[in-house]
Amino acid sequence: MAYKYFPGRGQQWLEARLLRIQEDIAAGKRLTSWGAGGDSASRQVEVSALEVQRMLLNDLYLIDPDTYPIDSLRRIRSTVAVFRDT
Repeated sequence: MAYKYFPGRGQQWLEARLLRIQEDIAAGKRLTSWGAGGDSASRQVEVSALEVQRMLLNDLYLIDPDTYPIDSLRRIRSTVAVFRDT
């Protein structure tokens, strides 16, 4: 059984948060806390921006696997520069 990180949230909400977190990552911003809770109780969890992105992509995959394939959940761990003489 698949796990939803944001139960009860629809595709529009998830896509809006994904766009926002991707803009923050591209701008080099760091996410310091991701909170949840109401007036009487709250809990703050330290999470990296890339982890939040992965969580959002996971939930979008569960809603629409054709648009958000499982491959989009994998992080790029290394890159290789290729120089071509043209």
